[in-house]
Amino acid sequence: MNVLLSEALILAADLSTVTPSIQQYNADGSPLGSPGITGALVTMILGVLIILLGLDLTCRTRRLRYRMDYALAREEQEKQGAHPKESPRSH
Repeated sequence: MNVLLSEALILAADLSTVTPSIQQYNADGSPLGSPGITGALVTMILGVLIILLGLDLTCRTRRLRYRMDYALAREEQEKQGAHPKESPRSH
């Protein structure tokens, strides 16, 4: 048990003296591994495109609902005979 404890203390002492590695930087000055300005712009563009796609989907859904309502109303009018049939034209 004492051997494990002493080895753990030696390992902890070794880890505490480790110097941090030298951080490298991207061309735009952001730390290596971060998305940088390019990643931020791509994320922003994707966000805008997703919002526009959602708006387009909403418009299409609304348009489809209006067409369905119109078709149902027209069908109901035809069942009730509210639409007079066209009379033949005289020349």
